Amino acid sequence: MYPGINTISKSYIFRLFGTRGTALLLKSSIFSINHYYLMKGNLKFIPYLKIQNRLKGNFRKVTKEDIFSLKNRLETLSFYDKRELLSRILFYNSGFTNCYGFFADNKIAYIQWLIYPSENYIIEKDYATKFYPLSPKQVMIENAFTFPEYRGYGLYRTLTHKLCKQVYKEGYTTGLCYTRKDKTTPLNEFYLLGFKIDKLLTEYKFLFRTWRNLD
Repeated sequence: MYPGINTISKSYIFRLFGTRGTALLLKSSIFSINHYYLMKGNLKFIPYLKIQNRLKGNFRKVTKEDIFSLKNRLETLSFYDKRELLSRILFYNSGFTNCYGFFADNKIAYIQWLIYPSENYIIEKDYATKFYPLSPKQVMIENAFTFPEYRGYGLYRTLTHKLCKQVYKEGYTTGLCYTRKDKTTPLNEFYLLGFKIDKLLTEYKFLFRTWRNLD
């Protein structure tokens, strides 16, 4: 058991973000609207990539110890990156443990998740208003995060490509991802990997509830 991983208290949030940052988090949770593209790709036809990762390191599945180390790095980040990394720690805590990381300088430089049909029960329990359940041959590729000092090395493209190839070898044929409409980098990277926009979804946050128009 790692203290602080399974529960994130309100007092911890306040200490981490401060008065102004906590107010910004509360504001977005009370009411906000965002738009997401659901993208799908045929994993059989993922194109060859000429541009490869330019950073030395190793790629493997992360452990609980690795996730705990991420929590210790939160305070070094900007408001936006704190929020993004914390959301990924909570994502892992909810049960999605098929998280892969690229390790450089003896620490995590990049993380990204694979979500399998066998994990539909987690989607149904905690994310039914955000994600569609997966069919037997589908895999979701979700929640990439690169630490600021490792951006610009091609990690996103190279490692997403690696994960797509990995799950195809495991017998899955379709990759899914949910990407915010205003995030041009992930949209372009998935497009280069052969993913196409399937539909546009609107995400609503109101009084600490989040849902997308999945119907």
